[in-house]
Amino acid sequence: MRLSIGSSRRCVAVLELASGTKLVTAVLVCWNHERFARAAVLSVLNQTYRNIQIIVFDNGSTDASRNELEALRSEHDFTLVCQENVGLVRALNQGLAMAKGEYFAVLSTDDIWRPEKTALQSHYLDEHSDVHLVSGRLEGIDANGQPNGLLVPDFAGDVTFSSLMKGNVVQGAAIMCRTETLRSIGGFDESLRIEDYSLALKAQNCIRKSYPLLFLPGLCVRFVALIWSHSKEYRNSK
Repeated sequence: MRLSIGSSRRCVAVLELASGTKLVTAVLVCWNHERFARAAVLSVLNQTYRNIQIIVFDNGSTDASRNELEALRSEHDFTLVCQENVGLVRALNQGLAMAKGEYFAVLSTDDIWRPEKTALQSHYLDEHSDVHLVSGRLEGIDANGQPNGLLVPDFAGDVTFSSLMKGNVVQGAAIMCRTETLRSIGGFDESLRIEDYSLALKAQNCIRKSYPLLFLPGLCVRFVALIWSHSKEYRNSK
């Protein structure tokens, strides 16, 4: 399969999407997402990049999310962990401890990855050994899955401390990081409720000179994300 990749400079590259030789670990966390969980998990299962270890946590959902996930688990090969609500950040660290992949990515189950996300980001990390974390843009959809025209954030290039002080340009579901780099900086900070912004600040402080953080523009890593999200409510519940 061949895919054209747009950039903010309107340059076009052509990437051969294949199975990939490096294992990528995807950790998904669910809390009361019965309406969206199936689509989220399927968006990872249906990635054009096939070499993915998928770990799904149900964190004490009180709706029918667990039933949805167990039904999917009977149809597809992935790891499902059903547990009490330990909070989003702790669940991500549990997933990090279980990760076998060289690259690590996360997804809340009210968000959806574009099919080419894993292939494009892993390919970039393969080709740029000096970059240890990449992020990208979110494309907004409404609760019915229809695009609403919102693309966030409006950013491209190196993620610096200055850019982070203006706002979070590293959205959780858009990132991919080298697993050992994430472990070397202590994983996600469980003292905070917001996993992506704190990770960006921590990584920028620890690895900014040797291992840059980069935001890839355009179609490189754009994926669909729900604009209204239970994740904010979930973060605040712990």
